[in-house]
Amino acid sequence: MALTATAFGDEFQIVKEKAALHFARNFGIEVEDVTVEILYPPKVAESDLAQADIRIGFDHNTARPGCQTIWLNMQDRAGNVKRYPMTVDVSISVLYPVSREKIERGELITREKIDLQKVTLYRDYVAPVAVAQLLGKVTRQVIAPGRIIREKMVREEPAISRGEKVDIRINRASLSISVPGRILEDARIGDKVAVVLEGSGQKMSGVLTSPETVLVPIH
Repeated sequence: MALTATAFGDEFQIVKEKAALHFARNFGIEVEDVTVEILYPPKVAESDLAQADIRIGFDHNTARPGCQTIWLNMQDRAGNVKRYPMTVDVSISVLYPVSREKIERGELITREKIDLQKVTLYRDYVAPVAVAQLLGKVTRQVIAPGRIIREKMVREEPAISRGEKVDIRINRASLSISVPGRILEDARIGDKVAVVLEGSGQKMSGVLTSPETVLVPIH
């Protein structure tokens, strides 16, 4: 466990250990991957620390890295609980999926393109996405080598890509006609899409019902 030494000596070692364990549990990581530095210690005597049941609490709802105030909750043998504020600076090391190479926009994510690396965070924690949730998806943007891959950077692989040919079925009441055209955007089945009719160049909007078909209802 990484417990940074401070100017306050070793009397607060047990407090740092308790705080590190608390953060480790909240982030679902090993206690060895938590570093706690006490910036302003709790105003409590060392003799009281040795005798009390110590627990750590937060002012905020969720754990986060960075500089913050946490609470030392101490219960004495009589069952009385006292709370002491303390300021700590916390960093954590978390396993993240990172790009092994440059991944172009719209490129398919495969296992060969991903490494798992421990990244030390001093603030702005975002939960890592599981590798299995990335595989088979395509990128929304260019991802540089060594960059953390986050869920918002990928999307499901489209059923059809922009510019591909489609059969545009135009339905009006009992009348239905089919004309060739091209789709103007990447899309998945069920997406509302824009298409252009071949020949006339007229643009219309409809719903992708299969990888080859767009249904355009006219009321």
